[in-house]
Amino acid sequence: MNRNRSATPRTPLASSTLDVSITDLIAEYVLRHRFENDGSTPIEAVFTFPVPLDAAFVGMCATIAGETVRAQIQPRRQASTTYDDAIAQGHSAVLLSAPEPGVLCSSLGNLKPGESGEIELRFVTELRVADRKARFSLPLLHRPRYGVWSLEYLDQPSHDFALSHPLSATIRVRGLLATAPVSCVTHAARFAQQGDALELSIAGAMLDRDLVLSFELLQELPACVHLIEDGDAALGLISCVLPPTPRPAIPLDLCLLLDCSGSMNGAAITQSRQALLSVTDALGPDDGIQVVRFGSTLAPLFRRPLRATAQVREALRELAPRINADLGGTEMGGALQHALKSFGPADAERSRAIILVTDGAVQASQLVTARTSAQALGVRIFVVAVGGCAATEVLGPLAESTGAVLERAVPAEPIDALVLCQFRRARCDGPVQVEAQWANTQADPIAIGIAYPGDALALAACVPGAITGDVYIRAPALDFALTLPIPAPSPAPALRALLGQQRYWLSDAGSRAKIALRYGLLSAETSAVLVKQRADGEQIEVMPTTVVVPQMVPEDMDTCEAMDSCEAMDACKDMDACLMPRFLRRDRNHTPDAALAGLASSPDAPATTISAASAHLIFSELYRTLRAHLLKPVAVAVTLTSVLEQLPADLRPAARDLLLASGLALDDPRAAVATLRALNALLNDSAFSDDEEARLTIASHVGRSTWAVLDDHEARLQERLKALMKKGSAGSAVAVAQAS
Repeated sequence: MNRNRSATPRTPLASSTLDVSITDLIAEYVLRHRFENDGSTPIEAVFTFPVPLDAAFVGMCATIAGETVRAQIQPRRQASTTYDDAIAQGHSAVLLSAPEPGVLCSSLGNLKPGESGEIELRFVTELRVADRKARFSLPLLHRPRYGVWSLEYLDQPSHDFALSHPLSATIRVRGLLATAPVSCVTHAARFAQQGDALELSIAGAMLDRDLVLSFELLQELPACVHLIEDGDAALGLISCVLPPTPRPAIPLDLCLLLDCSGSMNGAAITQSRQALLSVTDALGPDDGIQVVRFGSTLAPLFRRPLRATAQVREALRELAPRINADLGGTEMGGALQHALKSFGPADAERSRAIILVTDGAVQASQLVTARTSAQALGVRIFVVAVGGCAATEVLGPLAESTGAVLERAVPAEPIDALVLCQFRRARCDGPVQVEAQWANTQADPIAIGIAYPGDALALAACVPGAITGDVYIRAPALDFALTLPIPAPSPAPALRALLGQQRYWLSDAGSRAKIALRYGLLSAETSAVLVKQRADGEQIEVMPTTVVVPQMVPEDMDTCEAMDSCEAMDACKDMDACLMPRFLRRDRNHTPDAALAGLASSPDAPATTISAASAHLIFSELYRTLRAHLLKPVAVAVTLTSVLEQLPADLRPAARDLLLASGLALDDPRAAVATLRALNALLNDSAFSDDEEARLTIASHVGRSTWAVLDDHEARLQERLKALMKKGSAGSAVAVAQAS
């Protein structure tokens, strides 16, 4: 069908209501969107919104012009044809499709002027349990992404700063969690006890953030078994909590990857600093650690991964406050690739993992190479998604594909506990392998998620409908065994849909359409469609104007940040120049040094001729003095000027001339560290120990609030020093520049 997009700024989405029913660890929710046409022509309202990746579609109905119609699941192309034909014939219709995992697109066509229509959507999902906490997280809007959507133009989420989409919600909690302490970390909620249920009410809210509930578990959740009718067969579902690991934790090689793009500014970056401090306190002396800040550029904290000695941990504590959200855009794929390359060869006695802390507004296509590399290297990528609406539909599959999991933190929710939860998992050599034997029958297992020691576990299988007896559960690595009686089968549409969704994800491409139709699922192969037949004389005779309903801007994003994300900003193309350190600039006006920054001017020329032998002697003495000052246990600000004063008097003038010829700023502490590193390589001295690397990192940042990416500039500095040591200087820096 040909669509004409409206330029009308007003949104037809009048209001939204949400009803959530949580029973034990299963959440069923109903989301209603009410649309109104206050224009003078018929419209088609197109609205794209998120859904949890692990949620299953249960049903849809719509009330249009006072009549309620229920939807059917049809093959995708058939549903689209049904919808288009209904609109062309003057009837009203609704089409709901899932163009990408975690993304739903609804189209309400042929809404007459003055009419209203309400779409009701039903889903079921499971609460996540870890570290004695249960969590319900429901995404309610898409965050503007850094990158280009692969969706059709009209289906792509858009955002409007001037819009307001009202939301009200009611949450009822029954069963295991009805008496547990609960907090709603995203909304102001009123609590009331209604019989055996706890009821939370949210009024006056907006569709500008997700909904998150957190339950404190005062006691271990009991294990339970469900047997769900499924035609001639049945679906078995077990839920239990795994015990903590009984074995000592193995050493961990960890890369903490911190998103320092502009969108992390504010509370997110403050919490990232605290997360680094929490990880530092949890590290053992046999662990390895690297911290990499990323945005449009990369800024590793250390030159290489270091063992977490006392000196290294002290360096982490001192440098944590200097972490800022100052690195431009979100080039996550390149950052992950850099982190993966930093790991050494695999060691069966050590665990290797990345903990990624990010607001994650990226496209899945940016992460394909990193995901493939991580799988090949056996490195797990644990994700802590922060912010009001991080792209969990992208980050969740990234984590799970490597044997890891995602944790979610919304604004004002501390992330250090979540990072430590991921740290605990990373210490393990992999997810827990659990076996289940359903009586004496052959069961077809259905994998559900990934679990580590201390996590809640769900096990499922397709079993005969007449099965009786016990189910036996074993996790040999944890010395864990459990025997539970199998109940009689019963209808449970929500659980059936949830397990059907898992069967869909685990099946091959050729079987997915059949499974989606069997369980009534929204998928890449199926859509939901309904048609309201209009009586003769009531049919609409003109094609409707398509009105794309924008989303609100997330409440934790400011205007500039959202605009940058929507436009897929490339960040500063001159970022290297912006981050060029002062010691590689010629003067206070920040004119870059010629030989190091590639400009036309050249460094100051030495006043006298210096032979190669003399240059080598001077640099050797300079190196010895730099080592003595910079590698002290307590970091102090060391400048090349102060080091020159420690040299023998007869060497000082020539040493000063050589340093000036190298284009170095003598009073910048980073110049001293860079010179020591360069001379260490040129004089073939032994590599710096981990403690020495930590001291040098601190020394290069004494008195500074942040750091820049220096590797490329220091490599050019090393070439200049090499040329001076090899050829000496004949009173002209131009010759040195040519030699290098």
